[in-house]
Amino acid sequence: MRAVQDVAAGARSDAGEADNVDNDEVIRSYYAAVEKLGPLVRVPVSDMRFSTKFATRSRDVVDNLVRFGGHASAAATAQQQQEEEEQTELEDEILRDFEHQDDVARERYLDAINANNGVEIMCSHIRDRLDLTRRDLSRLNKQGWLNDEVINCYVALLQDRDLAWRRDGDPGGRRRPRCHFFNTLFYNKLFQDSHKYSYLERWTRAKKLAKVHGGKTLFDSCDKIIAPIHKGNHWCCAVIDLEAQAFVYYDSFKSEDHDCLQAMKQFAIDEARTRENTHINDVESWPVVFPHDIPEQRNGWDCGVFAATYAEVESRCMGRPKHFGFDQRDMPDLRVRMCVELLDQKVGYVG
Repeated sequence: MRAVQDVAAGARSDAGEADNVDNDEVIRSYYAAVEKLGPLVRVPVSDMRFSTKFATRSRDVVDNLVRFGGHASAAATAQQQQEEEEQTELEDEILRDFEHQDDVARERYLDAINANNGVEIMCSHIRDRLDLTRRDLSRLNKQGWLNDEVINCYVALLQDRDLAWRRDGDPGGRRRPRCHFFNTLFYNKLFQDSHKYSYLERWTRAKKLAKVHGGKTLFDSCDKIIAPIHKGNHWCCAVIDLEAQAFVYYDSFKSEDHDCLQAMKQFAIDEARTRENTHINDVESWPVVFPHDIPEQRNGWDCGVFAATYAEVESRCMGRPKHFGFDQRDMPDLRVRMCVELLDQKVGYVG
């Protein structure tokens, strides 16, 4: 247990006094300690903006680990007590954070994230045969990690909006990109058996596309191909921009996954070679892009909301979005919005 003490003490020393340290350094030091300590403690965040209050609380938790002498049982007991106290305050805190949401949306959100009857189906997407239970929607709780079911259902709704724009036009008269959305299985299949194209070839056959947006070939019927990327403990978003002829990777921590985009490029090459009547040429020369002027995640659990919102913004902009219109402070509001949109099975119109 001495090693646990050393790790915690090191993190405490790195954090220093909250009034004299950059909050980003506190956050990085704290999460580095947590990774080594395992699931003994989590950050008890009540301030999404990571003020000095967060730095002080993070340092206090690490100090508690040192005082416990590294005993997991004591840490677990303290963690449980902390969580119970936070749970009693959760609804009031949510209502404060979302006070600009209308009362009906807030009530629906609070009801939906109540996982007491976890297996109850709250909404279904018919075309993609997706059901979301209360347990799934509870992932939209303030500090929840989104699962594949929530992400897949949300991108299915983005595809529905794309279909409406193709059929009826944009209500605001703007030009919108024609998009195709893959679900989270795409990334998993992409890396099976050295990027074997045969795993994905059937997903883009004309019969399959006809059920989604009516296109005969993927590249001739789309301007963008958007895919959520689930790396086990982190969500990102990848885009094949056929109009701009580029491969784009969005990571809320601003990291660069060249392997992912290289696999996407190989998929595009194989797809262009396999399908007839495509206008795509010289895919090998298309650049890979890792935008850094994007909203940045400032905690350890909002990556799924960031990835889903990157996809939403990309799907309504030709080329790269010049303004995303959200940041870390908007995450609580975006969780409410996503929840209500999932319940209604419709993404609200955004100009």
